[in-house]
Amino acid sequence: KEIEVLHFEEAQYSSDNHYIPFLSRYEEVSTTDLKISFIPQKVETISKDSIIDIAGFEQIPHDVAFDYNFSYMQKKPLLIHRLTPIRYNAEKQCYERIVSYRIDIVDETDYTKSSTVQATTSINSVLSVGEWHKFQVSEDGFYKITYSDLESMGINVGNLNPKTIKIYSNGGKMLPENNSEFRYDDLHEMPITVVGEEDGVFNTSDYILFYGDSPDEWKWNEDKDMYLFLRNLYSRHTCYFLTYGGNNGRRFEYQKTPTGEEVASVSTFVDYQAIEPSLYHLTKSGRQWFGDRFDTQTRYDYTFSFPDIVTTQDISIAYAVAARATASSLFTITSNDYEKTHSFRAVGSSLSSSYAFESSAYTTVTPINSNLTVTMRYSKPNSSAMAWMRFLYVNAHRQLKYNGGTLLFRYPTSTLNEEIAEFNITGSSKNFSLYNITDPAEPKLVKYTTSGNTSKFKDFTIDNQEYVCFDGTDTKTVTY
Repeated sequence: KEIEVLHFEEAQYSSDNHYIPFLSRYEEVSTTDLKISFIPQKVETISKDSIIDIAGFEQIPHDVAFDYNFSYMQKKPLLIHRLTPIRYNAEKQCYERIVSYRIDIVDETDYTKSSTVQATTSINSVLSVGEWHKFQVSEDGFYKITYSDLESMGINVGNLNPKTIKIYSNGGKMLPENNSEFRYDDLHEMPITVVGEEDGVFNTSDYILFYGDSPDEWKWNEDKDMYLFLRNLYSRHTCYFLTYGGNNGRRFEYQKTPTGEEVASVSTFVDYQAIEPSLYHLTKSGRQWFGDRFDTQTRYDYTFSFPDIVTTQDISIAYAVAARATASSLFTITSNDYEKTHSFRAVGSSLSSSYAFESSAYTTVTPINSNLTVTMRYSKPNSSAMAWMRFLYVNAHRQLKYNGGTLLFRYPTSTLNEEIAEFNITGSSKNFSLYNITDPAEPKLVKYTTSGNTSKFKDFTIDNQEYVCFDGTDTKTVTY
């Protein structure tokens, strides 16, 4: 039986791939400890009429199908990658083909040995061409840039083609101290939405929507079995750069949905809150800051609220305090069924003596309701004694329930130990968009199904995936 297929140079075909053409290449590498990134460089739109009769049309993926593996030839490692260079862009509602691309290969064992199929080091920054406008954000969430915002930036909106609007950023987190870890060597274009761009005119009711990344982050700590807060020590804002003109800008796309059977079901998530005000630097040296001071006020009550809390799961608490006194002193922390008193010895009088002594603890408490109070009391031995709270982190399990607005949620993958999970979101029958924001510079839309007041989606349980439900309300405003 004859079938009609798409064709390009080096195209290969397989019945397992529904005869959709794919490209398979290999190259010798020095190690298999590599970080592989696929980056499209030129993408072209193709008409539906030109491909509707080809084999596999109904199975054309919604994202570029790219995968890789390692093999050996004569005891030398090989990198083998496979690419299906055709996709259906659901956001633009059109079919596209990848005309050119590059593969970035980073040796994770030694950054100085990094190599690429094509050079990834930018000779000229993207900022060297075009007109650029800088703005910043300070919180995680969706940000809205309106017509008046663009005018305030000094942009002639009347001559602006909204389809060419682009936003660049590498996120706001602190750069890794390890040189072998991945980092962008130039500004990275991130996907966005431009509502109303279809007519090629930026009208007064049109707006830009993008996901903004705060400079701080939460990281899962397996030893402590909780998320710990990592405050950015160098900036309180994340910078973004807007430009326009030339090629069309990137827009949100759907991530690939796992095709296998789910082996775990998730209906809760771990929420977290932190109190870590950087108010005092005790020795005016180093990177350690402290918050509330216990001096004239010797007691502080810190209150947290976790709606839809799971009362059968313990709340995790981490804290650190410090004290300086010429006599021994006591610092007591209480919360629900937890109470602990920390004893501090007296500081010395010589120049080489410690300025203060610190104590920390990681513990769990039994939740009573959605509210939690942590009380800290310092018992001053004399009038010159004082103490400080360095940080207070709280993790609590909540029902995965969406009531509108913005809901960010994560589930620690170390507690699943499975490959694919089904997430069940309850509580709202209204429409919302679901995004995977694990990489805030590359947020992706996630497909889900809804039955009654429960929405479900499947995803791989790797890398502590982070998601956000968003219904278009609760947008934030940029500063510029």
